[in-house]
Amino acid sequence: MPRLTIQSVYQLPLGKRALKLGIKGKDVLCLQKTLAELGFYHGKESGWYDFLTREAVKVFQRSYQLSADGITGADTIKLLQEKRIWNRILHQLEPEQRVAEVAKTYGVGIEALKDLESRKRKQRVEIGEKILIEKREVIFAGLLEKEKVNHSNFRSEEADLLQITIEELKKPDKVNKIKRQYPGCQGLIINFSESKPQKTLRKASLRLRKENEVEVLWWLDNQLSYLPRREEADGIIFSPLIRVSDSYTHEKWLKQVKTLLSYYPCTRLIIHFDLCGRERLKSGKEQFLTARGRKIVRINKTAPPIRIGKNGWYYYQYKLKEEAREALIPDSKTIREILKKIDALNLRGVLFTGVDSWEEFLKEEMNKYFLANPRILVMNTEE
Repeated sequence: MPRLTIQSVYQLPLGKRALKLGIKGKDVLCLQKTLAELGFYHGKESGWYDFLTREAVKVFQRSYQLSADGITGADTIKLLQEKRIWNRILHQLEPEQRVAEVAKTYGVGIEALKDLESRKRKQRVEIGEKILIEKREVIFAGLLEKEKVNHSNFRSEEADLLQITIEELKKPDKVNKIKRQYPGCQGLIINFSESKPQKTLRKASLRLRKENEVEVLWWLDNQLSYLPRREEADGIIFSPLIRVSDSYTHEKWLKQVKTLLSYYPCTRLIIHFDLCGRERLKSGKEQFLTARGRKIVRINKTAPPIRIGKNGWYYYQYKLKEEAREALIPDSKTIREILKKIDALNLRGVLFTGVDSWEEFLKEEMNKYFLANPRILVMNTEE
C-alpha cells in the first residue's frame, strides 16, 4: 500500500490551496516571484501574503479579466500556470531614450506602449521605468464559403494553421497526410460550429494533441454547447452572433465575449470576424457576403449607408432583383475598433476571414495597439 506523507502547510507548492491575506508559505513565495517576473509585484519576496501581494494579485486578475478579489483561488492559479501570460515584453526606458524610439524599435504604434498595472496607454515615462508591450495573434484566412479553397494561394511553409473537418478528425492517417503537405504547420483547427463535440470527438482531439505535438484549436459558434477542457484543446475561436440591423454595434459582440470570459480564460480566446460583411434576406435568413456581393450592395443601395454606433459597421439597404435586403459592411474604422477592443480585453488574438481587399491595410494597422504575431490559416470548408 502507498504510504501517506504529512507535509507542512508552509512547504506546499503553488496550487494546493487558496491563498489570501495573512497566509505564509512556500507557495506564497512562488506566487510573489511569478508576479514580480510579470511586473505586477514590487515588494519583498518574503513568503508572506501581505497587502502588497494582495494588491498585485488584484492587478493581475483585472489584467486577465478575472474577478479582482485579491484571493489566489483556483481560477487565478490556473491562469498563473498558463504559458500565454508570458506573451508580453517589459522594456526599461534608458537615459535619453524617447518613447517614440521604443515604439520604433519594436515596430509598434505609440498606443501599444502601456502602463504595467492599468494596461492603459503610457502618456509619460520616467527614466528607468518599465513599459509594457503585449503580443497578440492576427490570423489571416480565405473567405468562409462552402467551396474548395485554392491552396495554391499559400506556400506550404507559410501556412502554420490548418483547418480540418470532423470526418478528418476521426481518421488520424488523413490528418497526417494533410500535415505533410504543409511542413510549417504548427496548429490544427477543428470546426465544431455546426456540430456539438461528442465524447468520441473530444477524445480524438485529445489524441491529436498528444500524437502530433501541435496546438489544437476548436472553432465554435455563438451557441457554445460545450467548451474544451485544458487537455482537450489549446484554445477556441469564437464567432460572435452578428445581427444585420440598424442597431448592431460593437457593444453587442463585446457583451457576448465578456460573458464567455466569465468562465473561459482570455489567453485562450480568439475572436472571428468576416471583413466582407453580412447580409439579411427578405426571408430573414442571414449569411456572409462575398467580395462580389459587397460590391453589389454598394451599387444597388436604396439609401445612403449609416454608421452604427462609434466606429461600427455601415448599415446598408439595397435591392437585388427587386428583393429588399439589408447588410452590415465594415470599413477601416470598424476594423481599427475591433483590433482596439481585442487588445483591451487582453485576448489571445483575432481571426479575419474575407481579407482579400484588406491585407495591406491590416499589415499596416495590426501593430498599432499591440505587437502582432501574424499567422496564415489554410481553410478546408468542403462538406
